[in-house]
Amino acid sequence: MNQQKDVIVFLDWDETITSQDTIATICPPDGSHPGPPFSSYLQAYLSDLSSHDLSFGPRGTLHEQFRYLESLDPIELASQKRIEEGGLFLGCDPLELEERATTVQLREGWDEFASTVLRHVEHHVISVGWSARFIRKALLPSCQPHSICANEIEIDVNTGRGSGRLTKSTDGLRGEGGIRIAQHKEREMKRISRDRRATTVYAGDSNTDLICLLSASVGLVLGDGEGIKNTLDRVGMREVLCEDVTRWMEERRERRGNNLVMVKNWGEAIRVVQSLYKED
Repeated sequence: MNQQKDVIVFLDWDETITSQDTIATICPPDGSHPGPPFSSYLQAYLSDLSSHDLSFGPRGTLHEQFRYLESLDPIELASQKRIEEGGLFLGCDPLELEERATTVQLREGWDEFASTVLRHVEHHVISVGWSARFIRKALLPSCQPHSICANEIEIDVNTGRGSGRLTKSTDGLRGEGGIRIAQHKEREMKRISRDRRATTVYAGDSNTDLICLLSASVGLVLGDGEGIKNTLDRVGMREVLCEDVTRWMEERRERRGNNLVMVKNWGEAIRVVQSLYKED
Protein backbone atom coordinates (compact mmCIF):
# COMPACT_ATOMS: atom_id res chain seq x y z
CA MET A 1 0.00 0.00 0.00
CA ASN A 2 1.37 3.43 -0.94
CA GLN A 3 1.70 6.08 1.73
CA GLN A 4 2.68 9.69 1.13
CA LYS A 5 5.21 11.15 3.52
CA ASP A 6 5.14 14.74 4.74
CA VAL A 7 7.73 16.61 2.67
CA ILE A 8 8.43 20.35 2.61
CA VAL A 9 10.44 21.71 -0.32
CA PHE A 10 12.35 24.98 0.07
CA LEU A 11 13.60 26.68 -3.08
CA ASP A 12 16.20 29.32 -3.75
CA TRP A 13 15.31 31.59 -6.68
CA ASP A 14 18.19 33.08 -8.69
CA GLU A 15 20.13 30.49 -10.71
CA THR A 16 18.28 27.70 -8.90
CA ILE A 17 14.80 28.02 -10.37
CA THR A 18 16.03 30.51 -12.97
CA SER A 19 18.66 29.85 -15.60
CA GLN A 20 20.53 33.06 -14.73
CA ASP A 21 20.59 35.86 -12.17
CA THR A 22 17.54 38.15 -12.41
CA ILE A 23 18.76 41.17 -10.46
CA ALA A 24 19.26 43.31 -13.57
CA THR A 25 15.78 42.35 -14.83
CA ILE A 26 14.14 43.48 -11.58
CA CYS A 27 15.67 46.95 -11.94
CA PRO A 28 13.84 49.57 -14.02
CA PRO A 29 15.62 50.37 -17.30
CA ASP A 30 18.43 52.92 -17.04
CA GLY A 31 17.11 56.40 -17.72
CA SER A 32 13.68 55.66 -16.25
CA HIS A 33 14.77 56.25 -12.64
CA PRO A 34 16.75 58.92 -10.78
CA GLY A 35 20.44 58.53 -10.14
CA PRO A 36 23.16 56.44 -11.77
CA PRO A 37 22.69 53.30 -13.89
CA PHE A 38 22.32 49.94 -12.18
CA SER A 39 25.85 48.93 -13.24
CA SER A 40 27.34 51.57 -10.92
CA TYR A 41 25.59 50.03 -7.90
CA LEU A 42 26.81 46.60 -8.96
CA GLN A 43 30.41 47.79 -9.35
CA ALA A 44 30.35 49.42 -5.90
CA TYR A 45 28.99 46.23 -4.35
CA LEU A 46 31.60 44.02 -6.02
CA SER A 47 34.36 46.40 -4.92
CA ASP A 48 33.17 46.23 -1.30
CA LEU A 49 32.94 42.44 -1.51
CA SER A 50 36.45 42.11 -2.95
CA SER A 51 37.95 44.30 -0.20
CA HIS A 52 36.09 42.34 2.46
CA ASP A 53 37.26 38.99 1.10
CA LEU A 54 40.89 40.13 1.16
CA SER A 55 40.67 41.25 4.79
CA PHE A 56 38.52 38.48 6.26
CA GLY A 57 41.17 35.82 6.78
CA PRO A 58 41.17 32.03 6.37
CA ARG A 59 38.03 29.99 5.80
CA GLY A 60 39.45 26.53 6.35
CA THR A 61 36.67 25.18 8.57
CA LEU A 62 32.90 25.10 8.26
CA HIS A 63 32.61 27.38 11.28
CA GLU A 64 34.87 29.96 9.62
CA GLN A 65 32.86 29.70 6.40
CA PHE A 66 29.60 30.29 8.27
CA ARG A 67 31.19 33.22 10.10
CA TYR A 68 32.26 34.65 6.74
CA LEU A 69 28.71 34.33 5.36
CA GLU A 70 27.37 36.16 8.41
CA SER A 71 30.01 38.88 8.03
CA LEU A 72 28.59 39.81 4.62
CA ASP A 73 25.55 41.55 6.10
CA PRO A 74 27.21 45.00 6.39
CA ILE A 75 28.19 44.71 2.70
CA GLU A 76 24.58 43.96 1.78
CA LEU A 77 23.24 46.77 3.98
CA ALA A 78 25.66 49.27 2.45
CA SER A 79 24.51 48.23 -1.02
CA GLN A 80 20.87 48.61 -0.02
CA LYS A 81 21.60 52.07 1.40
CA ARG A 82 23.21 53.17 -1.88
CA ILE A 83 20.23 51.88 -3.84
CA GLU A 84 17.69 53.62 -1.62
CA GLU A 85 19.56 56.92 -1.51
CA GLY A 86 20.25 56.81 -5.25
CA GLY A 87 16.58 56.26 -6.11
CA LEU A 88 16.96 53.10 -8.19
CA PHE A 89 13.40 52.04 -7.34
CA LEU A 90 11.92 55.49 -6.77
CA GLY A 91 8.80 55.73 -8.94
CA CYS A 92 9.05 52.07 -9.97
CA ASP A 93 5.82 50.93 -11.67
CA PRO A 94 4.77 47.57 -10.14
CA LEU A 95 2.92 46.56 -13.31
CA GLU A 96 6.05 47.12 -15.40
CA LEU A 97 8.00 45.13 -12.79
CA GLU A 98 5.59 42.22 -13.24
CA GLU A 99 5.84 42.53 -17.01
CA ARG A 100 9.62 42.18 -16.79
CA ALA A 101 9.11 39.09 -14.63
CA THR A 102 7.35 37.33 -17.51
CA THR A 103 10.61 37.41 -19.51
CA VAL A 104 12.57 35.35 -16.94
CA GLN A 105 13.97 32.07 -18.27
CA LEU A 106 13.66 29.10 -15.91
CA ARG A 107 16.05 26.18 -15.62
CA GLU A 108 15.65 23.11 -17.79
CA GLY A 109 12.96 20.78 -16.46
CA TRP A 110 11.36 23.31 -14.10
CA ASP A 111 7.85 23.15 -15.57
CA GLU A 112 7.86 19.35 -15.36
CA PHE A 113 9.18 19.46 -11.79
CA ALA A 114 6.44 21.91 -10.82
CA SER A 115 3.63 19.90 -12.40
CA THR A 116 4.93 16.48 -11.33
CA VAL A 117 6.28 17.19 -7.84
CA LEU A 118 5.21 20.54 -6.43
CA ARG A 119 1.49 19.86 -6.80
CA HIS A 120 1.98 17.02 -4.29
CA VAL A 121 4.10 18.80 -1.67
CA GLU A 122 4.21 21.98 0.36
CA HIS A 123 6.80 24.34 -1.11
CA HIS A 124 8.26 27.72 -0.26
CA VAL A 125 10.67 30.10 -1.99
CA ILE A 126 13.38 31.66 0.20
CA SER A 127 15.43 34.28 -1.60
CA VAL A 128 17.74 37.21 -0.96
CA GLY A 129 16.21 38.72 -4.11
CA TRP A 130 14.73 42.19 -4.12
CA SER A 131 11.11 41.46 -4.98
CA ALA A 132 8.73 38.68 -3.94
CA ARG A 133 6.17 40.26 -6.28
CA PHE A 134 8.56 39.72 -9.19
CA ILE A 135 9.19 36.08 -8.20
CA ARG A 136 5.48 35.35 -7.77
CA LYS A 137 4.65 36.72 -11.21
CA ALA A 138 7.48 34.78 -12.89
CA LEU A 139 6.30 31.53 -11.28
CA LEU A 140 2.58 32.05 -11.86
CA PRO A 141 2.37 29.87 -15.02
CA SER A 142 4.03 26.92 -13.26
CA CYS A 143 3.24 27.01 -9.53
CA GLN A 144 1.91 29.04 -6.62
CA PRO A 145 4.27 28.62 -3.65
CA HIS A 146 2.80 28.46 -0.16
CA SER A 147 5.01 31.44 0.67
CA ILE A 148 7.72 33.58 -0.89
CA CYS A 149 10.15 34.83 1.74
CA ALA A 150 12.20 37.53 0.06
CA ASN A 151 12.70 41.27 0.05
CA GLU A 152 10.28 43.68 -1.59
CA ILE A 153 10.20 46.99 -3.40
CA GLU A 154 8.07 49.21 -1.17
CA ILE A 155 5.10 50.73 -2.97
CA ASP A 156 3.86 54.14 -1.83
CA VAL A 157 0.15 53.78 -0.99
CA ASN A 158 -0.54 57.30 -2.24
CA THR A 159 1.19 57.12 -5.62
CA GLY A 160 1.00 53.38 -6.31
CA ARG A 161 4.68 53.47 -7.30
CA GLY A 162 7.99 52.66 -5.66
CA SER A 163 8.88 54.75 -2.62
CA GLY A 164 12.56 54.07 -3.27
CA ARG A 165 12.89 51.83 -0.22
CA LEU A 166 13.45 48.09 -0.06
CA THR A 167 11.54 46.20 2.61
CA LYS A 168 10.58 42.55 3.22
CA SER A 169 7.76 40.46 1.76
CA THR A 170 4.76 39.86 4.01
CA ASP A 171 5.55 36.11 4.04
CA GLY A 172 8.82 36.70 5.90
CA LEU A 173 9.22 36.52 9.67
CA ARG A 174 7.63 39.54 11.31
CA GLY A 175 9.71 41.69 13.60
CA GLU A 176 12.95 40.84 11.81
CA GLY A 177 14.91 42.65 9.12
CA GLY A 178 15.23 41.71 5.48
CA ILE A 179 16.60 38.54 3.93
CA ARG A 180 20.14 39.34 2.84
CA ILE A 181 22.50 36.55 3.91
CA ALA A 182 22.65 32.78 4.41
CA GLN A 183 21.68 32.97 8.09
CA HIS A 184 18.51 34.90 7.22
CA LYS A 185 17.51 32.15 4.80
CA GLU A 186 18.11 29.54 7.49
CA ARG A 187 15.96 31.57 9.89
CA GLU A 188 13.01 31.43 7.50
CA MET A 189 13.42 27.72 6.77
CA LYS A 190 13.55 26.84 10.46
CA ARG A 191 10.53 29.02 11.22
CA ILE A 192 8.40 27.26 8.61
CA SER A 193 9.51 23.72 9.46
CA ARG A 194 9.60 24.12 13.25
CA ASP A 195 7.52 21.54 15.16
CA ARG A 196 6.85 19.64 11.93
CA ARG A 197 7.71 15.97 11.53
CA ALA A 198 8.56 16.43 7.90
CA THR A 199 11.36 15.55 5.53
CA THR A 200 12.81 18.88 4.42
CA VAL A 201 14.35 19.46 1.00
CA TYR A 202 16.33 22.58 0.16
CA ALA A 203 17.35 23.36 -3.41
CA GLY A 204 20.09 25.91 -4.08
CA ASP A 205 23.10 26.65 -6.25
CA SER A 206 25.54 28.84 -4.32
CA ASN A 207 27.35 29.38 -1.04
CA THR A 208 24.52 31.62 0.18
CA ASP A 209 22.49 28.40 0.22
CA LEU A 210 25.09 26.28 2.02
CA ILE A 211 23.69 26.53 5.55
CA CYS A 212 20.19 25.61 4.39
CA LEU A 213 21.49 22.81 2.17
CA LEU A 214 23.33 21.24 5.09
CA SER A 215 20.45 21.84 7.54
CA ALA A 216 17.80 20.15 5.38
CA SER A 217 17.11 16.42 5.37
CA VAL A 218 18.17 16.48 1.71
CA GLY A 219 20.00 19.26 -0.12
CA LEU A 220 19.73 19.55 -3.90
CA VAL A 221 22.66 21.37 -5.52
CA LEU A 222 21.50 22.68 -8.90
CA GLY A 223 23.78 22.98 -11.91
CA ASP A 224 27.55 22.57 -11.75
CA GLY A 225 27.75 23.64 -8.09
CA GLU A 226 31.34 24.85 -8.54
CA GLY A 227 31.21 27.37 -5.72
CA ILE A 228 29.76 24.86 -3.27
CA LYS A 229 32.22 22.15 -4.33
CA ASN A 230 35.15 24.53 -3.88
CA THR A 231 33.95 25.48 -0.41
CA LEU A 232 33.41 21.86 0.65
CA ASP A 233 36.91 21.05 -0.63
CA ARG A 234 38.39 23.94 1.35
CA VAL A 235 36.70 22.96 4.63
CA GLY A 236 37.41 19.24 4.16
CA MET A 237 33.80 18.15 3.68
CA ARG A 238 33.60 17.13 0.02
CA GLU A 239 32.40 13.66 1.07
CA VAL A 240 28.96 15.01 2.07
CA LEU A 241 28.16 15.74 -1.60
CA CYS A 242 27.15 12.97 -4.00
CA GLU A 243 27.54 14.00 -7.64
CA ASP A 244 25.49 11.18 -9.17
CA VAL A 245 21.71 10.91 -8.63
CA THR A 246 21.52 7.17 -9.35
CA ARG A 247 24.29 6.38 -6.86
CA TRP A 248 22.67 8.67 -4.27
CA MET A 249 19.34 6.85 -4.61
CA GLU A 250 21.01 3.45 -4.28
CA GLU A 251 22.84 4.57 -1.15
CA ARG A 252 19.63 6.00 0.29
CA ARG A 253 17.80 2.69 -0.20
CA GLU A 254 20.57 1.07 1.82
CA ARG A 255 20.07 3.72 4.55
CA ARG A 256 23.50 5.24 4.06
CA GLY A 257 25.01 8.03 2.03
CA ASN A 258 25.05 11.81 1.97
CA ASN A 259 22.34 14.41 2.38
CA LEU A 260 23.68 16.59 -0.47
CA VAL A 261 23.16 15.49 -4.06
CA MET A 262 23.95 17.32 -7.29
CA VAL A 263 21.22 17.53 -9.90
CA LYS A 264 22.08 18.88 -13.34
CA ASN A 265 18.53 20.07 -13.96
CA TRP A 266 15.03 19.88 -12.50
CA GLY A 267 14.33 16.69 -14.41
CA GLU A 268 16.89 14.91 -12.23
CA ALA A 269 15.41 16.54 -9.14
CA ILE A 270 12.07 14.85 -9.84
CA ARG A 271 13.58 11.44 -9.15
CA VAL A 272 15.10 12.56 -5.87
CA VAL A 273 12.06 14.30 -4.40
CA GLN A 274 9.59 11.64 -5.53
CA SER A 275 11.69 9.03 -3.72
CA LEU A 276 11.15 11.02 -0.51
CA TYR A 277 7.37 11.42 -0.52
CA LYS A 278 6.44 8.07 -2.06
CA GLU A 279 6.75 5.05 0.18
CA ASP A 280 5.70 1.49 -0.62
